[in-house]
Amino acid sequence: MGFFSSKEEYAAKLVYTNNEFPLKYQIKQNTLLLIKEEIFSETNADIIWRIDNWKKNDDGYEVSITIEKNEAETSVSQMKEILNFMKLFNYPISHVKMQLSNSGFPTAILNQNEIYGRWLELRNSKFLGMDQDDATKDIILSGDNDFNYTLPSLLRTIYYCLFFPPILGNKNISTSNFNKLNLPSILFQGLDISTIIKERIEGISNVNLRIHHSGIGEISDYKKAEKIYKDGYKQIVGEDSFNYKYNYEAYYKYNVNGKIDRCKAEILERASEKIVSKQTISINILKE
Repeated sequence: MGFFSSKEEYAAKLVYTNNEFPLKYQIKQNTLLLIKEEIFSETNADIIWRIDNWKKNDDGYEVSITIEKNEAETSVSQMKEILNFMKLFNYPISHVKMQLSNSGFPTAILNQNEIYGRWLELRNSKFLGMDQDDATKDIILSGDNDFNYTLPSLLRTIYYCLFFPPILGNKNISTSNFNKLNLPSILFQGLDISTIIKERIEGISNVNLRIHHSGIGEISDYKKAEKIYKDGYKQIVGEDSFNYKYNYEAYYKYNVNGKIDRCKAEILERASEKIVSKQTISINILKE
């Protein structure tokens, strides 16, 4: 097995010394909507995280992240203006200080006032008056809630779920169950997907740790999703029957210091054989 005998020994390595900061990671996400096996839309995101600090405390871990880059583009010309508008919502969370549990999930936002202050900057400048416009009112009011209490939205953001819990979380030895994720559906807005992640350690040596995660998700309201499908998607694909499936898979490689070297994840969400969303996400450490 090499020098490290368990995943827990890697987790212990995650308390880095101050002179190892900052650590930079590039996150890339490709999201495809496939209709009748053809690409209907494609969105690409390119993000750079700078981890400014990471330290152990009595409640878990305190982490400080600066988002140096957060770009996105879409293949659908009608969506480009909307996407550019939504990019503005990245500013309030461009710097986040979090408390993580011992399992790696955010439990508190330590600079919540700072985040809300940046949101108010936007609200009183670029978004001035939009809370009175019926077309944008709900979006602005949602921003009021999300940036005043940011924790729930971070818990539903795939990047945070992929990055922190896998190495810190404890596996149930008897079942190989690692953790439970609740993420928003891509195909059915307003519905969530609950997925129990199973973990398999593929290799431990004196230089790296390789982990595989997989899970089959369940949608929060199957009947509602079926109704949305029949009222909307079925009009596009004809008689194709609703047959919901959700598959999650991720591969990790950690180096000898417990840092993620790279991660690649794929999420397939199917409303039927002819309506499919495919997300591919990669996380790679940037060498200085």
